[in-house]
This record gives sequence, C-alpha cells and structure tokens, in this order.
Amino acid sequence: MATFHQDHQHVHQQFNADHIDLRNSTFERLPDNVAPAEVVRRLEAILREVERAASSGALDQRAGRSVADDLHAATRSLTRDDQAEASRRLRKAIEALQAAAPLAAIGGAMATIWNTLGGGS
Repeated sequence: MATFHQDHQHVHQQFNADHIDLRNSTFERLPDNVAPAEVVRRLEAILREVERAASSGALDQRAGRSVADDLHAATRSLTRDDQAEASRRLRKAIEALQAAAPLAAIGGAMATIWNTLGGGS
C-alpha cells in the first residue's frame, strides 16, 4: 500500500476506493454482438453506483447529478438506437469521473461500454 504525504494540504473529507462496491462489475470488452438491453442494464448498474457515491458524499452532489444526467441520456439514446449520442454522453460522464481518483473504477466500467459502442461521437 502506498503512503501519501499530505503536508500542508487541507482535507475536509476523504473517501477511500474500498467504499465503492463494484464486485458485480466487469471491465472486459463486451462482445461485438451484445444485445442493446445488456448494454442498458450495465449502464443502469453504473448509474446506481454513481448515485450512491453522490448521496454518500464521495462525489460532489452537483457533479453526481451531471454524470447521472449524462448516463440517463445515454440510456435513453440507446433505447432509440442512437449510439452516437449515447457515446457522446458517456464520454462526457467518463471525463467528469476521471477527475475524481476514487471513482476512476466507475469511469473504467463506463469506458468499457463506450468502447463497445465504437468510441466515436
């Protein structure tokens, strides 16, 4: 385990990555022929984790709402078979979460789905 020196830093609240439960998540690439319903199911699972992180304070409430809005929009886009819009919204959510190190695992799970969609905007 790494040691972090926080000399001269003001930390008001700290959350460790072990507070995020991703035991049922998968980070491998989804098969090319994955059903859209499976992609939506995985996005909904990620959305629940984002909402839990925001409600617990591990993620800023405003940032959590923004990411959740993008995930909801991505899910709606997939149900309309609009992969380009879903990809754009996922990329936006990924970028927001990558700024928060403890939440990088959630961003990684979303990146897996985004890559499955071709990664394009």
